[in-house]
Amino acid sequence: ALVAGVAPAQVPAVVAGPRPPARVVDETGTLSAEERAAIERLAESIRATTRADLQVVVIPTTAGAPPRTFATDLFNRWRLGNAERNDGLLLFVALADRRSEIILGDGIDTPATRAAAQGIMEGTMIPHFRAGRPGRAIIEGATRSVTDIVGVPPEAPAGPDAALPPAT
Repeated sequence: ALVAGVAPAQVPAVVAGPRPPARVVDETGTLSAEERAAIERLAESIRATTRADLQVVVIPTTAGAPPRTFATDLFNRWRLGNAERNDGLLLFVALADRRSEIILGDGIDTPATRAAAQGIMEGTMIPHFRAGRPGRAIIEGATRSVTDIVGVPPEAPAGPDAALPPAT
């Protein structure tokens, strides 16, 4: 039902299939190899540290579906996070639609984490998107999600050898 009523050519097939093994799905080519690698390290690090689950998805469009609904359906279908802890976190971007969402599993969805997600959108991601730096918006949004929502300290997530790549 994720892509019901949507022309298959408009929405990448990857979102209709099972969850891919990579923690970063970028169907737009927005993220550089270094940015994808940094987010993968970030996701692996929080998984090892807190067992929480981070997924970043960048697609061109939801083809008319409401972005929040599309992202929530994707989160549920891919079963992000541990089933018992429900600690998944999805950073979703529909680039051509100019929409992004942070979806939280019920186990980490509190008034404080919802406020943190809103702050990440308004204070970090939207300014970078408006300045034409979508790669930086995504990587900093993912990093801030880990620190501000999951609670992993800024120096811990990706390790000392995983400095953020230059802005794109």
